[in-house]
Amino acid sequence: QKLSNDEINRRRLLDLQKQINDIEQTEKRLEKEIQDIDQKILPSITEHTVERQRIYLKYFEALAEDLNGLKELYAPMQKQLASFGTDMTFELSAGYKINRQEWVDKIVKFFDGRKPYALVKKEEIESFIVEKIIPAWESNDKNQISQVLSDFNQKVSPFDFMQNCAAPSLKLSELFDWMFSTDHISTTYRIKYAGSYLEHLSPGTRGIALLVLYLLMDEDDRRPLIIDQPEGNLDNSSVYSQLVPYIRKAKENRQIIIVTHNPNLVVGTDAEQIIIASSSRSPSQVYPRISYYSGSLEHNESDETSKGIRQTVCILLEGGDKAFKDREGRYSILQPI
Repeated sequence: QKLSNDEINRRRLLDLQKQINDIEQTEKRLEKEIQDIDQKILPSITEHTVERQRIYLKYFEALAEDLNGLKELYAPMQKQLASFGTDMTFELSAGYKINRQEWVDKIVKFFDGRKPYALVKKEEIESFIVEKIIPAWESNDKNQISQVLSDFNQKVSPFDFMQNCAAPSLKLSELFDWMFSTDHISTTYRIKYAGSYLEHLSPGTRGIALLVLYLLMDEDDRRPLIIDQPEGNLDNSSVYSQLVPYIRKAKENRQIIIVTHNPNLVVGTDAEQIIIASSSRSPSQVYPRISYYSGSLEHNESDETSKGIRQTVCILLEGGDKAFKDREGRYSILQPI
């Protein structure tokens, strides 16, 4: 029995010695790994962190160069617009286009809803982005962007975030990819008309603005220009104040043909040639017969049986002289003495 117990103890001792050797080997391996981390990995992490920030800021340097290129490209256009005088209300501006909402919406999937006591809330990150990060991007100040980037890193605190806030499927690399992504930031140029961007204008005003811009910028073109009812979706005041002056200026250099029912575009632009289209149909005709009658606005017929250009224009565009005078009486506009 004693020999048997001694054999069991001997085997147990050998097993323990083997475990000790394994632990010692593991300890040596871990010590070497720790040494490698201290001597190689940690300095490398610091270097890569600095390099990552440098590349991130370099992207904004590239954006700034692109922005300056846009400004240089459109400088002659802006100069020409400025040369027309203060009544030409166009303005070209180049800047950054930031798709903030698309970028912010991505963090929704990062949070684990089962951790209600997370160190940082989604709302806090969104608020920090709106109040701090986006103004820094728009300023294009490297120092400001660098500072806000450091503050953002502390705000999110990636390693603490992964432990206390992150969804189980989230990887640390995905969080960093989101934090340092730049695909939602780009350069763009915008056109202002009368103090408002084109996309904020009504369809009618936007069409007028683009037409006027074309008339202004294409002034060296001598080819005839045909415009079909540019007064659509516009009131008469806008037609007279915003469109008529530009057409009067453009027609000094090229022939402009306008299809319109608006009296301001016919009379206000001082049209040299007016073509009136009329149609008639007899009972035996399938299709109407269209005829054209042309002349200048100065053409007037004294004969009661026939109508000149002036009378016809007044009938078609104003409803006739009686309708015109009735409206004039309704307005009761007092003439200054």
